[in-house]
Amino acid sequence: MAYLELPSDKYPKNYQFEDNEEPNFPIQNLNFVGFMSLIDPPRLSVKPSIKSCNNAGIQVYMVTGDHPITAHSIAKSLNLVTGPT
Repeated sequence: MAYLELPSDKYPKNYQFEDNEEPNFPIQNLNFVGFMSLIDPPRLSVKPSIKSCNNAGIQVYMVTGDHPITAHSIAKSLNLVTGPT
């Protein structure tokens, strides 16, 4: 999380901020405030569903946009990965 105080003469209350390829507001020299973290665990039904698929001979793959370390942790919790990789 970060913030930057913007001058009100350049950015009035009704200013339309646009986050295009070229944002119309400054994105450098921000003041660091802190980190935020969240967890979005798999639904409780996922693990038994994977086991059912495996028992039926279906090979299960996980596709995610998560960071590789996060993806690996989730895959381990679902028994999709058993090694230390």
